[in-house]
Amino acid sequence: MGDDGAVGRRWHLVAPLLVVALPACGRTPVAWFEAFDAPRCGERAEDGFAQVVVGYEPTAGGGAWPLRDDVIDPEAALGPPDHQPTPPLGTVSIGDGGTLTIGFEPCVMATSGSPAADLVVYEAGFDERVVVELRPTPATRDQLGDRVGRDGYVRLSTAPDREGAIDVDAELGGAGLQFDAVRIRDVAGQGLETVNTPGADIDALEAMVVANE
Repeated sequence: MGDDGAVGRRWHLVAPLLVVALPACGRTPVAWFEAFDAPRCGERAEDGFAQVVVGYEPTAGGGAWPLRDDVIDPEAALGPPDHQPTPPLGTVSIGDGGTLTIGFEPCVMATSGSPAADLVVYEAGFDERVVVELRPTPATRDQLGDRVGRDGYVRLSTAPDREGAIDVDAELGGAGLQFDAVRIRDVAGQGLETVNTPGADIDALEAMVVANE
């Protein structure tokens, strides 16, 4: 396909040829132009990693919050894993009972329908238990019905395994369920060994399958 710039130039060249027929189709040139330029999720390896911060509440559980300035930037959890043992650590500490919510915009996470993992939470340092909650897209929300809480999230009873992996569809059933954000909630009462960085230390979040909503 060539590089992104080449793809963009190709669409710009052919777009004027299509504009002539657009009024009869009831669509504006802008609508077609946006369709051509829309990202095709999953083409790049980095598409599977969280791209945006939706929320960060290290005090959500009422417990201790991080005391180090270099572990309170939630954007440290975006992109591929990059933890290192010396500052900057490349992780965000979410606090004792705190939460971190990140998303895959403009992509969405999708379940595969296979026994393989659908989601991987990369945690650094001591393994600390977390609860994972998923925000479904409107179509998936209708499919899941009462499983979706009042806050719009589905709380998984399945915890990440030793590798941080979760097979989401093993619990929710079916392939093609879509979620646009993931909330990671620390299980309060841990982290005695890490007084200055309480709660899980999140390095990255990866969806094994991503798609356009």
